[in-house]
Amino acid sequence: MLSKKPICILRAAIYVCGGLAGVFQLLSALLSFDPNANYFLGGAILPIFAIVFAMLGVGSAVAFAFLNKEELPQASRFAFLPPAIFFCALFPAVLSFANGSSPIADRLAVVSAILLLLSALYCLLSIFRNDQKHRGILALLGFSPVLALASLTLFFYFDKSIEMNSPLKVSLQAGLLFGMFLFLCELRRLLGRPLPKLLLGLRLSLFPIASLGSCLLVPLVITGGCKRLDYLFGALLLLSLQIALLFDLFSTRKNS
Repeated sequence: MLSKKPICILRAAIYVCGGLAGVFQLLSALLSFDPNANYFLGGAILPIFAIVFAMLGVGSAVAFAFLNKEELPQASRFAFLPPAIFFCALFPAVLSFANGSSPIADRLAVVSAILLLLSALYCLLSIFRNDQKHRGILALLGFSPVLALASLTLFFYFDKSIEMNSPLKVSLQAGLLFGMFLFLCELRRLLGRPLPKLLLGLRLSLFPIASLGSCLLVPLVITGGCKRLDYLFGALLLLSLQIALLFDLFSTRKNS
C-alpha cells in the first residue's frame, strides 16, 4: 500500500501552487497589466510565474487523483453556492446589452442566464435531495451546469470588445471549461457511469486553473483596469466554484 506521506505532500502542493498562482496573478494585475491594450506588459515575468505554478498545481492534482485510494464525497454539503450562481445568472443578459456586445453574444447571454438559474436549482437539490428518489430529476438538471458553462464560454468568445488572445478572455474561458468538464463528470456519476479518478482530478485542478481568471479579473475590475462588469461576474462565478470545491474536498470521505 502506498504511504500516506506522498499523498499528503501532493494535496498540500495543489493548494500551495494554486495559492501562489493566484498571488502572482494578482500582482500581475496590479503591476504588469496594460489596461489600454488588454495585455500584460512586454517582458513581464509575474504572469509566467502564475502560469507555471498553476500548471504545477494541475500536475499535483492529476498525480493525487491517480494515487489516492479514498472514495469521493457523494455530494456537496454547502448551500452558499446556489445563491452565488443565482446572483451571477442575473448579470450576463443585462450587462451584455449595456456593453453593446454582438447579437450572438446577446442571445448567448440570455441562454446562459436561464441555464445558470437551473444550475442553482440543481446544486440545491444535490445538497438537500441527494437520494435515490430524486436521482432522475437530478440527472436531468445535471445537464444545466454543463450547458451553462459551455454557453458562457461561447458568450465570452464572441465578445468583440476584448481581443481573442487577451489574458482576460483566455484565463476566464480556461476556468469555465474546466468547470464544464467537472460538472460533466458529476453528471456521469449520477447516471451510474462514474469516472472517480478523473472527477477527483478535475475537482482539484479547478482550484489552480480558476485562480488565473478570478485573481486577475477581480482586482482589474476593482481598480478600473477592466471596464467589463460581465467579466467580473464570470470571475466571481469561478471564485464561488473554487470555494465550494475547497469545502467539499475537505469534507468526510469513506475508504474504498
